[in-house]
Amino acid sequence: MKKLDALLAKKKLILFDIDGTLVYLIELHCEIFSKAFFKYTQVKIKSYKQIYKHFGLPIQETTENILKDLKIHYTDKLITKIVNEREKRIVKLKNKISPKNVLPGVILLLKKLRKEKKLLMTITGNQKKAGEQLLQRSKLMGYFSDYVYADDYYRGKPIEKRHELVLEAIRRAKKIIPNLEKSEVLVVGDMIPDITAAREAGVDSLGIATGPQTLSKIKTAKPTLAIKSLK
Repeated sequence: MKKLDALLAKKKLILFDIDGTLVYLIELHCEIFSKAFFKYTQVKIKSYKQIYKHFGLPIQETTENILKDLKIHYTDKLITKIVNEREKRIVKLKNKISPKNVLPGVILLLKKLRKEKKLLMTITGNQKKAGEQLLQRSKLMGYFSDYVYADDYYRGKPIEKRHELVLEAIRRAKKIIPNLEKSEVLVVGDMIPDITAAREAGVDSLGIATGPQTLSKIKTAKPTLAIKSLK
């Protein structure tokens, strides 16, 4: 963990993805999405891999990519219906989300970073209601100073791309750390889109193989550092 400690020591702002990075709810997310998808398309998704291979992107983009993969004609209205239905279903699943879903090593690391006065935020492809539900039910909300969701705005426009989540988080962070440099920012995530978003935003990344992608797969995206887990 010496390399991880060295990387973290240089950072003032650390941005965490939620699903697969802080908590593990991959199968639950796939099940919920599959049901929401079927409601408005009448198409059954045969394998969860068809869903989670697009994880890490804003949920609107994830939905659009799955519709493309399955060669289903779609409109923006259809995407919105599926996304909103998914969010409603997540919000209703209070009893299936708890601190038990928090991944090993997460709490210890968050406490350590807070003690070191690091500024911590989350960035997620989830919409606000769903993201808040995940953080609140997992009892992680209090570790973070701010949260950027897929239905937030960047420069006055709705967020469309993953790296805009990063840029919006940096914009907010500069209200707390005015002289913050991009070299002092780190994105932590479990999917290639997390690593790609960090690169596109001009910041370092830490890839963690605690989600659906293997360590070797994550390394193909060339993160600043890649590790098996935070444990």
